[in-house]
Amino acid sequence: MPMSRLKLSLLVALGSFLVTAGALVLFGRSRAAEAAQLRDANSKLRFEAIRRHATAPDTPAESAPAPTVPQAESPRPSGPTPAAAVVVDDYRNEGTATPAAAMQTFAWAGDQGDAAAVQRLITFDPAARTKALAYLETLPAEIRAQVTSPEQMAAAELTADMIQHPFPRASMLERIVAESATDERVVYRLPGPLRDRTVFQHTADGWKYVITEPMVDLFLAQRTKH
Repeated sequence: MPMSRLKLSLLVALGSFLVTAGALVLFGRSRAAEAAQLRDANSKLRFEAIRRHATAPDTPAESAPAPTVPQAESPRPSGPTPAAAVVVDDYRNEGTATPAAAMQTFAWAGDQGDAAAVQRLITFDPAARTKALAYLETLPAEIRAQVTSPEQMAAAELTADMIQHPFPRASMLERIVAESATDERVVYRLPGPLRDRTVFQHTADGWKYVITEPMVDLFLAQRTKH
C-alpha cells in the first residue's frame, strides 16, 4: 500500500537519525511535536474513513489478497482479549499477554512511527546485545549522547523499517502459525527475508520481540557498506 505523508515524514526523520549527528537533533522535541501533529491529522482521516464505511450501504466485500502464510488458526493461550485494546485502522494494540497479541501490538507501534513504544516491546538475546553495545561504543560522542542504549538504537532502526515495510495485515497476522513454541519463546514464519523467523520471548513485562544475534550481524554488515 502507498505510504502516507505521516509515514514518509517519520521514515525520513528516523533514517536520518541513524546516519548523522545533526539529524539526531531533529529527532528531539521539535521533530516529536511535528510527528505528533501529523499522527493526529492522520488519525482523523482514518476515523473519518472508518465512519463513512460504517454508514455506507452494504456492498460485496473486497476480496483479500491470498496470504503467503499457513491458514490454520494460530493457537493462542486461553484468556479474554484485553478489554482496553485500542483499534487503529488495521493494526491493533492488544497488549503483550500472549505472543500473538505482542506481535499485533508490535506491528501497531511500528505503523504509528512510535519508536518509544517499539523500544518497550523489544528485548535482546545476550550475545546480540553485546555486539550492538560494542558497535554503539564506536560511534562519535555526540551520537552516543543522543543514542544511549542498544535498545534505543534498535527501536529507531526497526521503526524506520516497519514504516517502509509494514507487517502483514492484522487479519493475516491472526492466522500465522508458530513454527515452534515453548513456554518462554515462540518463533513465527513471516513473509519476507528479514522476518522469516520472527521470535517473541516471554519476559517479566510480557511477551517481547527478540533482537537476535543474526539480526545484529545483518545490521552491522549493512553499516559497513555505507
